[in-house]
Amino acid sequence: MKVTPLAKGAWDVRVGNNNGGPVIEFADHLVMFEANGSAAATLARIDAANKLVAGKQVTRLIVTHHHFDHTAGLRAAVSRGLSVISHRGNEAIFREMIARPAVVYPDDLA
Repeated sequence: MKVTPLAKGAWDVRVGNNNGGPVIEFADHLVMFEANGSAAATLARIDAANKLVAGKQVTRLIVTHHHFDHTAGLRAAVSRGLSVISHRGNEAIFREMIARPAVVYPDDLA
């Protein structure tokens, strides 16, 4: 896990070299960008981000688009109660990804 301050209230929270992205502080919560890498990487990023600012937790996840390298941890993030923010055009596929049962490979949302 590597946490790099970017600016006041902004950090890059990364697992390894590729799985990560910004976490931004708001008045009463934190927002994480992308759920990339894997479910485990996403959960690790959430846990690390939740330690950045006393009293503030990640409550929202911004996902730019539906490609797997941006959504591999989407179900894991939703299992932690994060609200997903994205372009309206992504709504149907994200709803399906979240609602579809994970029968063969059960996950945290299952």
